[in-house]
Amino acid sequence: MRGTIEIGDLVWNGHSGWLRFGTVTNKRISDDGWAYYTVDWHNDERYQNAQDCYSSFNSNVQYGLTEFKTGQVWGITPERLEQILESYKNHNS
Repeated sequence: MRGTIEIGDLVWNGHSGWLRFGTVTNKRISDDGWAYYTVDWHNDERYQNAQDCYSSFNSNVQYGLTEFKTGQVWGITPERLEQILESYKNHNS
């Protein structure tokens, strides 16, 4: 995979012990030179439920991130995910 993350790439992020996977929908380079990404997360109900729970305690605060700085998300290819799952299946056969 390329060293940089681009719009349309599959990325992952770890949050509270679980993996999140999503597709980058926007990339912004800030004045400080860092790249920031907007991500459409896939099957992310668990994370969303946690954010909703936090909001129920204090609705005056925005919980969760809308942009992720370089180093908070990492690119991965669908092929790599398939390799990992296949290795897992073979290991447990």
